Amino acid sequence: MICHSYARFSTMIQADGDSLRRQRAAADEFCKRKGWTLSDLRFTDLGRSSFKAGKQKALDAFLKAIRDGRVKPGETLLVEAVDRLSRKGVRQTQNLVNEILDAGVNIQILSPVEKLYSAKDQNDVGGAIELAAFAYQAHAYSAVLSGRIQANLEQRRKRVREGSKGETLTNRIPGWLEKRDGKLIVKPDARRAVEYIFKRTIEGCGRRVLLRELNAKFKPIGTSGAWNATAVSLIVNGKRLRTADGRIVVARYVCGESVSTKTGEVFKCYPAVIDDATWRKAAASAKRRTRKKGPPTSRVNVFAGLLHFAKDGSHGAIFTMFQAPRKDGSKRAVRRFQSYKARNDEPGADKQTIDAERFEEMLFEFLPQLDLSARKPDRRGQLEDEIAVLESQLAEVQQTAKDRPRGAAALAPVVASLAEQLEQLRAELAELPDTATRPTKDYRAKLAAMRRGTNEEREQVRDRLLAIINAIWIHPIKLGTAHSSRVKTIAEIHFKDGEIRRGIEVDGHLIQAAAAKPIREQVLAGIVFDAQWYTAAAKSLSRKKK
Repeated sequence: MICHSYARFSTMIQADGDSLRRQRAAADEFCKRKGWTLSDLRFTDLGRSSFKAGKQKALDAFLKAIRDGRVKPGETLLVEAVDRLSRKGVRQTQNLVNEILDAGVNIQILSPVEKLYSAKDQNDVGGAIELAAFAYQAHAYSAVLSGRIQANLEQRRKRVREGSKGETLTNRIPGWLEKRDGKLIVKPDARRAVEYIFKRTIEGCGRRVLLRELNAKFKPIGTSGAWNATAVSLIVNGKRLRTADGRIVVARYVCGESVSTKTGEVFKCYPAVIDDATWRKAAASAKRRTRKKGPPTSRVNVFAGLLHFAKDGSHGAIFTMFQAPRKDGSKRAVRRFQSYKARNDEPGADKQTIDAERFEEMLFEFLPQLDLSARKPDRRGQLEDEIAVLESQLAEVQQTAKDRPRGAAALAPVVASLAEQLEQLRAELAELPDTATRPTKDYRAKLAAMRRGTNEEREQVRDRLLAIINAIWIHPIKLGTAHSSRVKTIAEIHFKDGEIRRGIEVDGHLIQAAAAKPIREQVLAGIVFDAQWYTAAAKSLSRKKK
């Protein structure tokens, strides 16, 4: 039997303990003892509570894998205990379990007793009662624990409110602070950097110029290795938090403030680096520079999480630029891909950009045999399993009839029925194609409509890409030194089955090309993809295309 393990613990503090190792070791030992196969699909929620809704991302990924057909009927989800799946109470836990069982997937728990909840046992009353008891116990424990945590947090808020020295709302502190002898102090280098950020912001310096200056003058705050827009935004704008009653409040950490998301109360618990007047001047200056954002913020990027720039290894981000005004004064917004590192002006970043819409059209045209239709369970595998079961049943009945000749006549209709079912299944299996067929023109038209359709439709396209592709690497090449010189693209698609497909842009299309090494390796090795190289390769590929 094939098993997929799921492990979870509630807080990242437990990452330093034995929880994850213990859960994985228990899964490995159980499968070896039973002779079951533990698959490579391991789902792990680290620091994720099963008491609150919407926290278990890996569990959601497992449910999605069932719907996509990657986890098939007859396979098993292996967990340490029911409370690893859910602590949300009896009804919600049963709904989750039923969703898994109704898909034909079993659930094996290891503690407090080893128990297999089988998809075939539709009327297992004892198992349902046992499961309800486990779910109630898990929820009751979490409810008590949650109450204790809330009481401790209220005591902590009380101590901060009363001005207890060194006391903060959380154990995490901003990167420009450090704790010495129980007191919070501002790091000298970090103070100078923060003051410089506010000084330049008040002077009207743009974010991209500011990032270049910070990377040249100051050591970055935090562990990212470079200053980036997110870190600067947190310093200048603070952090927007949503309180329990739905209000939005801003935590101005550089002013020494922290905010309780439970009550919305603002606390002074950090040493202030910037005074209130300086903060307001910087906010007013930043507001005057704010530009109206374009449409891409509400447009789903179908390549999110997949696209990488070969030169700097960074993910690709979408931004909007406005072309020169038309005669009527209007401007056309153009969506373009750019390296994240280039957006943050990090040293060595690839500053070339490519047209997002044009690249999307080229890439999907480059994959003519790619079937992105909604994945269905493997019918061939299902048929083979059903045939094997029927053959076993038929052999058993025939052996019984042979051993008991007097009952052979009574068993004859059963043998005939099983034989008829076998014949039908074998005929259906024979009609299935040996390999996946290419999508029809109608399907490709439907896919194109989905890509240009609503965000929900574009999310479907993205989910299907994520199911078959690991990464898409691109390397834009500028043909010439003039600002208006055209940019051509080399693309490389890494599929989950190990295939790598490379294409080079020729006449507005990606044409398949061979390469000795992946383009990322070639760039790191110092191979220069200049205009002359591209032109020669493009001419050769263009001739092959004709």
